[in-house]
Amino acid sequence: MTDRVLIVCNSLSGGGAEAVAREMLENIAGAACVLFENDDDIYVPGKKIWTASSKGSRSVGGKILINFWRLVFIQFIKFKYRPKLTISHLEGPNFANLVTINGGKRVVFVHNAFSHSYCKKTFSNALKRFLGRALYKRASKVVGVSPFICEELEQNERINKQKIIFLPNPINVSKVQSLVETKYPRHLEHIVSLEYIICVGSLTEQKNHRFALLVFRELKQSERITNLKLVILGRGPLLSELVQFGESLGLNVSDQGALFNFDKTGSSADVFFVGFQSNPYRLIGHAKAFFMPSKWEGLPIALLEALALETPIVISNCSNSLGLIMTSRNEPRELSFFDERLETDCGWIVNCQNESAETIEIWQDCLEKVVLESRPLNNRDGGPLAVVKRFDVSQVREAWKSLLSDNT
Repeated sequence: MTDRVLIVCNSLSGGGAEAVAREMLENIAGAACVLFENDDDIYVPGKKIWTASSKGSRSVGGKILINFWRLVFIQFIKFKYRPKLTISHLEGPNFANLVTINGGKRVVFVHNAFSHSYCKKTFSNALKRFLGRALYKRASKVVGVSPFICEELEQNERINKQKIIFLPNPINVSKVQSLVETKYPRHLEHIVSLEYIICVGSLTEQKNHRFALLVFRELKQSERITNLKLVILGRGPLLSELVQFGESLGLNVSDQGALFNFDKTGSSADVFFVGFQSNPYRLIGHAKAFFMPSKWEGLPIALLEALALETPIVISNCSNSLGLIMTSRNEPRELSFFDERLETDCGWIVNCQNESAETIEIWQDCLEKVVLESRPLNNRDGGPLAVVKRFDVSQVREAWKSLLSDNT
């Protein structure tokens, strides 16, 4: 009989943690899933998926009631499904996993360092950090998706070193490469036919899209670049604010995926907010550059997807994992920057993010290089494909099996 595994996550659509949860559900025999919400109606053949609620209320009282109901629901599923192992992703599901009882061994995946996610001094952040430090000690294993997260869990959050495991986020390389050929609806195919750079990530402060718009405005004004567009793929609470900011910069912004902004001559907006896409790979694969100015990251799945599609990278120094991800080395390496930038096997890493003219000029220069050089990285030995294959799900799957067999 296959051992039962229960996976707890916010949803199966969205950012890196959700993508990892879905890969685990698809690749672990006996896995089932309980979600906080499933508003995109994700269905995985042959797998049980229970949904606790919708996305919920914005009021404080409404959030308390919904979170209480989620705890009750998860506890009920644990009793009903009787898993040998319960795996959770991100703070909310992790807290729910550790507060509820039974469910076998409890493993929590940490996708962002607390020092980054909860750096602002608010009551909410202080409470979440306190809960994380107190509850994570109850876990059978605490998995950090980057070496830096593992180090912080031990040193700052006082988690027993013996409980901490480093497991990188996986990517299904062959799946990503095959889906790039799947055609989109007409309005998105219009965008694919253009020359553009792409940002992928939730519309939140972490992803730093405001800075992306500032850099793109300067890039658009460059004499070396013509007719270049910016595509922002993702959804989140800052959509209206970012659209307004882009327009204040003199950019023609579309938040409808160009459906109503593409006229008979083929001209269109400068910036396209295309929302969440269940298949982002065609847009990523046809981009001139993958542009990620995030303030912080754990081990970004979207970056791995761009590498699998050999899309040139320009990324901020947002993660201590970049020395591992962006080079052909099998061990993390210290990054040494010259003039606040570093060229790697897979693209450029930029060390600064302030909004000064000098910083924006550095980003503009790196983006110009990859846009104009027509993907020179593709033919390099130890380039993007060699790097990303280390993170293929076939490699990480064995580590997941070890979680099941580990009796500690």
